[in-house]
Order: sequence, then structure tokens, then C-alpha cells
Amino acid sequence: MAHFALLDSKNKVIFVTVIANEKIIKDGVEVEQLGIDFLFNTVKIQSLYPEAVTAKQTSYNANFRNKYAGFGDTFDSEKDAFISDKPSNPSEEMILELGEWILNETTFNWEYSGKLKPLINAKA
Repeated sequence: MAHFALLDSKNKVIFVTVIANEKIIKDGVEVEQLGIDFLFNTVKIQSLYPEAVTAKQTSYNANFRNKYAGFGDTFDSEKDAFISDKPSNPSEEMILELGEWILNETTFNWEYSGKLKPLINAKA
């Protein structure tokens, strides 16, 4: 099965759906545009999601585009990657050294630049 993320005008993921592989194969090769055309011209996906303006293929196994697209993620066309929203700041009691969230340009994951208290496993 091929997975596609529907995107709104701000490249936010609004829904992820699946398409049978045979719908996107041409001459033995996956063609993303065939999936997009199928969703918008055959399925008429905009009747269900009127805010959808395009779609991008996503990998369930995160083999391309950084990660499997999730609701609310943003597709960055320059990086050709799905990126999660920046996390909220940790609570004050968790912070040892104040920092900020920085997007790692290699992994496209958010990393906290400060120091946090270690998590302690409590046994009941």
C-alpha cells in the first residue's frame, strides 16, 4: 500500500490515506503524481477534505521524507521532509539549564539546547 498525506494551503498535513500500489505503478516504477491524480481526479478527495490542495507520498517505514507524516506535521518542500511542530517548552521544574528548541538540519527532529533533569523510573 502507498501512503499519501493530504496538505492544506500552508503545507500542513490534514489527513493521511492509503492507495493500492497498482494505482501508482507505471512501467514497474512508483510514480507519486499518479497517486496525487488518483486522489484528486478519481476519488475526488476534495469533496471530503475541501481544504486539501495537494498531496505528498509518505513512507510508513520512514524510508524517505524524514518520517511518516502525521496530522499537523508540516511538509517543507525545500527539505523534502515532513517536520513535526516545534514542541512546547519543558516545565520549569524539569529545567536545569534554560535552552530552546532547535531543528536539527540533518535529522529534521527538534532538539532541546538546554539541560533537563533526568527522568527517574519509579516502581510502584
